[in-house]
Amino acid sequence: MKIKTDQFAKIPMFIAQHAFEFALGFLLLALIIGITIFYVYNILAQKTELTNLGQSCPLEDAVYKNISDIWQKHDKIIEDSATKNYRNLFSTN
Repeated sequence: MKIKTDQFAKIPMFIAQHAFEFALGFLLLALIIGITIFYVYNILAQKTELTNLGQSCPLEDAVYKNISDIWQKHDKIIEDSATKNYRNLFSTN
């Protein structure tokens, strides 16, 4: 079975002759895809109801204390860096 190269050579010529129609087709395709993505992620997301909003999730004291200690350490590092005097790299001394 031999493939004729003449058939494949006609495809770019056909696309070139109908470039405006292909551009409109691609524009329409991009518009349809964009509207679909907008609908799925914006419109449908607003219609869904969140459940179990009244229930609070349990928080373990040990985990809370660990997170609180980490935050306090970070706050102390930030406060210490604000008062530290750095040497001037651009001075001629």
